[in-house]
Amino acid sequence: MDRSHDAIITQFVELTGCSTDVATDILFGCQWDIENAINMYFSNYKFSTQPVTSHNPGIPSLPKKSSADAPLSQQRFFSNNIPPPKKEVEQERLILTGNHEKFNEYRLIANDKRRWMLILLSKRPLIQSILGDSRLRDYTNTRYVPLEISLEESDGQWFKSTFKVFDYPCYAIIDPENMECVQRYEGEMKFQEITQFLKTFLQEHPEKGLPIDIDMVDMYNYTLQIFTSSSDSSDMDVDDDGASKLEQRSDPGTIISIMVQLPNQKRTKIEIGENEKVNSLYKKVASLANIDAGTFKLTIPFPLTELDDKSKTVGEMKLKNAMIVVNIQ
Repeated sequence: MDRSHDAIITQFVELTGCSTDVATDILFGCQWDIENAINMYFSNYKFSTQPVTSHNPGIPSLPKKSSADAPLSQQRFFSNNIPPPKKEVEQERLILTGNHEKFNEYRLIANDKRRWMLILLSKRPLIQSILGDSRLRDYTNTRYVPLEISLEESDGQWFKSTFKVFDYPCYAIIDPENMECVQRYEGEMKFQEITQFLKTFLQEHPEKGLPIDIDMVDMYNYTLQIFTSSSDSSDMDVDDDGASKLEQRSDPGTIISIMVQLPNQKRTKIEIGENEKVNSLYKKVASLANIDAGTFKLTIPFPLTELDDKSKTVGEMKLKNAMIVVNIQ
């Protein structure tokens, strides 16, 4: 391989981000025409590493590779050009082949945010989103980038063949950095089981963060929103059952964040709708802390206020960006 080829390979790698072996094979297939090679690369064209020989008269054959034109991995005299590991090359080819634009789009988002990809592959498009359900947002909004695809989409067919899926639905957790399927579950799951699946995975793979737990910080260093009771707000005489039914029919409203200090002094950020009742906040905290909802009280430390009216909404209690403490009775 002459020096001009080295320069073309370097330029191609810089423009596409692929490995030198992939660049060499594609450029060779395009007879070292970098413009055609780039077009082929972004069209997901898969080149063979063997020279093509034409059996039809009138159609010219590509020149055979000489030892000088071999891929860099075969050029022993280039001691400083260490080829990437075989696994990395295979992952590069995996990303390039097949039509999976939506998957790649979400993979880049997950990689940029340093989150795991959470894939739900179903046989047919879902009538109602599962991963977009509000009961999973403590995970899908913090540690995962969710993507729902079906076998009726090209992304779904590609995912099925690439990761060898045999049963549906398939829940898969993908590392966006190297396209490795770190964990998967094939079959139906209830929401509680999905939550446990996501939580257990984060505990076993804390590389991108634990389940919504954050490092302890001094309470007075955290910016608290000043809590004041609204004097003009009207009281609502609604029992817990009535409030629960009303919440199921109503829109949760704008999603806000609340900092919760658990009994073990850990602090966790949770999200809840402003239209949801304080009763729902109690249930959410009880589920998060794995304690019974009737065994604790939620209080705001400054000014000291107990959230004892469970019929009021989170918005009415002005809990946006507030800090609440779990006090065991």
